[in-house]
Amino acid sequence: MVTADQAIIALLRDLAIEPATDISLYEVGPPLTAKGVAQDQILQGLYFLQRQKIIDVAGNRLHLLKSVSPTAMSL
Repeated sequence: MVTADQAIIALLRDLAIEPATDISLYEVGPPLTAKGVAQDQILQGLYFLQRQKIIDVAGNRLHLLKSVSPTAMSL
């Protein structure tokens, strides 16, 4: 089973988001809920990734701090 943080990372990879890029959380939430990830799980995944300093969340924006390419990190 894929965790919410892994699902978020996979989505960021699919979207080819590069470090120092901001995207709307609306680009994250709807695609993940469509895949069956609950909103509270997405929120917990976002908080986890923020604590890991992979992303920063401010308002309704996600700011990617580190590369999420498979070669840059292991899940």
